[in-house]
Amino acid sequence: PSRAAARRLLQAGGWLTVSNLVNPVLITVDRFALGALVSAAAAGYYAAAYEVATKMWIVTGALCPVLFPAIAATARAQPARAGALVARGARALLVVLFPAALAMVMAGRAVLATWVSPAFAAFGAASLALLAIGMFVNGVGQAAFTALQAAGRARVTALAHLAQVVPFAVALWLVAPRFGPTGVAAVTVARLAVDAGVMW
Repeated sequence: PSRAAARRLLQAGGWLTVSNLVNPVLITVDRFALGALVSAAAAGYYAAAYEVATKMWIVTGALCPVLFPAIAATARAQPARAGALVARGARALLVVLFPAALAMVMAGRAVLATWVSPAFAAFGAASLALLAIGMFVNGVGQAAFTALQAAGRARVTALAHLAQVVPFAVALWLVAPRFGPTGVAAVTVARLAVDAGVMW
């Protein structure tokens, strides 16, 4: 056993743990804010749209775990190759996620009307369109997030997530009572876009 290696392992693992604890809070606090500050019905409209939009995470969930070890293996010894892998991963996400996001923006109302009801779609369609855009932008940003963590820069991702908690919560508190599900969707999209930008 090496004390220095153990220290490095605990440091990296600690930052990964921080990121993995804070990220779920960021992902769920919008629905809690709607339920607490507006109504359970508003949270329901938003949650249905959210569930449809987050299906794009199936793509990032398939690609990023494959990208992670490839970048980790090359980040130090072959940084140019690691950079090429990140670019290729981002392009793949862009190509696959863009049509899905466009379809949700264009046909979201019809999807919600068929899946739930036309009345429900009238309240949830705007949220779905906004969230689809946010998931697209953030989905492409997952390539950068994966690259940072694979290259041993988990501290950067953890601090970025920690820095988002208070501004996001304050924005939700200000926007939710006034603008309801659509306002919360807009705040969520802004956070997802900022997150992706910071990761890049």
